[in-house]
Amino acid sequence: MEAPKEDNIDGKYIIKMKKGGGYTASVFLVKMKNDNKEYIAKILKDESKKKYFENETKYLEILTEKKAPNVIKYISKGEGPVKRKDRNNGQPLTQSYIILEHAPKRELADYIAYTGNGLGEEFAKLIFYEIMKGIQFIHEQEICHRDIKLENILLDNDFLPKIADFGFAEGCSKNLKDILGTEKYIPPELYTGKPYEGKKFDIFSLGQTLIKLTFGIFGFENAYDCQNYKKIFNDIDNYWKLMESEINDKISDEFKNLFIKMISREPANRPTAKDILNDKWLKPIKEMKPEQSKDLKDRIKKEFEKREIKIKDSVILEIKIMDQKSKNLDNQRLERLGIKKSGGNLNEENFFKGDIEPEKLPEGLDKEFCIKINGYINPKEFMNDLGDKMVEEFADNFHIKADKNKLKFTLTFIDNEEKENEKIKGNDVKMKIKLYESQNVFILKMSKIYGEKMNFYEKFTGIYNLVKKIFKLIN
Repeated sequence: MEAPKEDNIDGKYIIKMKKGGGYTASVFLVKMKNDNKEYIAKILKDESKKKYFENETKYLEILTEKKAPNVIKYISKGEGPVKRKDRNNGQPLTQSYIILEHAPKRELADYIAYTGNGLGEEFAKLIFYEIMKGIQFIHEQEICHRDIKLENILLDNDFLPKIADFGFAEGCSKNLKDILGTEKYIPPELYTGKPYEGKKFDIFSLGQTLIKLTFGIFGFENAYDCQNYKKIFNDIDNYWKLMESEINDKISDEFKNLFIKMISREPANRPTAKDILNDKWLKPIKEMKPEQSKDLKDRIKKEFEKREIKIKDSVILEIKIMDQKSKNLDNQRLERLGIKKSGGNLNEENFFKGDIEPEKLPEGLDKEFCIKINGYINPKEFMNDLGDKMVEEFADNFHIKADKNKLKFTLTFIDNEEKENEKIKGNDVKMKIKLYESQNVFILKMSKIYGEKMNFYEKFTGIYNLVKKIFKLIN
């Protein structure tokens, strides 16, 4: 079989860019050959996790066939050669893949994490109502999701939600036993080792999704040993005082009542999806007239559009060390940056010359989560300094693996090694950092390998501050 000539999947889908990755798969934005329509391709990256990859295919295929509302659509599946020049030197590898609908307006988590604010009760009601319509349909098909969270809710062109990532989905049962999910969203019964009910798992996760969506904060860190979770049942008045002080605003009694029911210790006390859709807090959405609904959706769209601008500004951060054309640079600063003067003039060759030169930024590489450095640096010295600063700053439960010849780091932040379980996603983050050169500036590109995006973004902004410290732009 002749190897495909361009980065593609099975000779059918052209890879436009990498979008990220999850527990089971790498995710790419693709388009079909001779068709400009965009899709998402998920490519299995580890055969040991094939069960979860096949789960996603199976359940999304069922839900798409039944026209599930507000659920990402399944398009096709296959197994064939996947060729990526930057990953396998042009040699295609045979891998399993699925093609899904592309929801172009990011994950819902982005609009909360990167702007620092929840949507507030009025806007959150409509978004959550749409999510719950999808969940009700999913549960009616006797399917449970088991990994509902803001990162797994995508937004379409109208900023309306699409439920995604069904790798942990399962047929509904009251006797599920496997321990998986994301720590902040896992119900307390999973820690007992006893069988649990999948639908009740989802409702608990939706409670945490709701409070984060609405107010930008989680109700608690986990349902295992978090004092805030215990306070809900032992000291509820002080719990809500603490929450309101954190958001500096009032929380309605209707919201409080719904949230408390959803995250109940006792699964039997949690409402069904249908109960939630009929809840007093969501009643204004259910009873809204068409013209009122349109007005609210228009206002929500404008809010998301404002936040989208902030997101773009925040994920491509920029540091200006000095004007590259300036010839009046003090010797002390030049020495710190590893630059030499030749005959009293700046030797501009040293802008790109160090012991090692960075690679050119590949065309089409997703440029989100980059730090752009305008100025003169010695690449090797800069990366050495950054490595030292990260070790000093993050210290405990931090592991760094350096490939100095490629100006690249792999970083692992382990917040809780004692509880580490590959099927439970806690606050651990693994990421890759690489230095590139692009159009006479340096680009420090950061990519998430695994971990929650909110935790990854916290590390990303922390590293940005360390880069500023290297150049003494902050104390």
